[in-house]
Amino acid sequence: MKMGSGLPKEEEFALAAYGPESIVTGYYFPKYFIKDFERNVLFENNSVGEKNWKKHFDHFLRKLSMVNGGNKLLLKSPANTARIKEILSLYPDAKFIHIYRNPFDVFQSHLHLFKKLLPMLSFQQVSDEMLEEIVFSTYIKIHEKYFREKSLIPQGHLAEVKYEDFITDPVNHLENIYQSLSLGRFEKAKPFFEKELKDYNSYNTNKFSMDAELSKKIASRFKFAFDELGYSTVIPG
Repeated sequence: MKMGSGLPKEEEFALAAYGPESIVTGYYFPKYFIKDFERNVLFENNSVGEKNWKKHFDHFLRKLSMVNGGNKLLLKSPANTARIKEILSLYPDAKFIHIYRNPFDVFQSHLHLFKKLLPMLSFQQVSDEMLEEIVFSTYIKIHEKYFREKSLIPQGHLAEVKYEDFITDPVNHLENIYQSLSLGRFEKAKPFFEKELKDYNSYNTNKFSMDAELSKKIASRFKFAFDELGYSTVIPG
């Protein structure tokens, strides 16, 4: 994705400026990442934190809405996959897009992100084994909560798209999303999407190698997600 001071970012970074209720908190002190994640993203045994997050989230979105002339806001934060119930309690008419991907690829991509991001942000060093456990634990907890709560989303307010299908024909899939969520006239937005996609014509997805032992561990620990999302646990060769 493009990076720049004038471009949209995940709102998690803005929320981290309000207080600890953000996944970003764990980036600073990765030795406590899982504990912070449970407390500040899932709000386990932390009703005060949940209340604070809702207040800060709503305040930030109201500011964004004002700056953008009251237009619909499109937010992109992986942590929100685990906050369906909390978001609906604030915005009952919210609509959701879930782009899901092969868990093997998600694990490797997420681990790569941590290895790039933590040296820039963290005050602690952690082992590769600990980084792997962070990726395992957060993926499991996010998806278990999402699978439990997605039934709370009103009919017609959720679009689920397979990443591997989406990248083969993004414009048509975006049109399908517009139609399924009743987002308005796609023809009006289509030229903007096409222009944006041209900037990524030369982009190549990162390719990672993975040893057999790690592959087996991913297949075992993420089996519930492989089954729910319809992917095979056969080790990629």
